[in-house]
Amino acid sequence: MPHNIDLHAVTGPGGGAASSFTAPGHESQFTFKAINPGLYVYHCATAPVGMHVANGMYGLILVEPKDGMPKVDKEYYVMQGDFYTAGKYGEEGCRGESKAGQIL
Repeated sequence: MPHNIDLHAVTGPGGGAASSFTAPGHESQFTFKAINPGLYVYHCATAPVGMHVANGMYGLILVEPKDGMPKVDKEYYVMQGDFYTAGKYGEEGCRGESKAGQIL
């Protein structure tokens, strides 16, 4: 299955998804200029996106201001992921993935 990366820090259509599209067994490379400081999410943007995100194909990218950030003792970047399972709350046994398979 091919993959790519949608960097929300990249300005333009798909955040680099078209430029980073990579077929199995191949490699891709692209560059971009980070112009908007902030903390952004990135994720695989190949269909089915929800399945790729549910399997951990996402993360964070920090774009620091040109003059840097104030010095601190420690930095933390926290991102939460959820799994939605089939079955009713409290039901015992092994659970499969929810049929909805979408990010809410």
